[in-house]
Amino acid sequence: MTSTPLYTRSIRTGRGVLFVDLKEARNGRKYLQLSAVLNETDEQGKRRRISIHVFGNAVEEFRRAIAEMPDASDVTEILLKE
Repeated sequence: MTSTPLYTRSIRTGRGVLFVDLKEARNGRKYLQLSAVLNETDEQGKRRRISIHVFGNAVEEFRRAIAEMPDASDVTEILLKE
């Protein structure tokens, strides 16, 4: 998918890097791309990359879902219990 980056943010984690990108496709549609580049490698020795694309009105629903999440200390506590 060829696109023009409008905004990008990277977040380093223990397992790799997360990228949050706002992009514009060739047809003018804007979308959110969430990617994780993991420290793991595939069979060809390339770092593993996972991407999710969120288009249209789903972007606003995604933002609301993130905003409704418990605050960071609650999330950390929940994740540490797993």
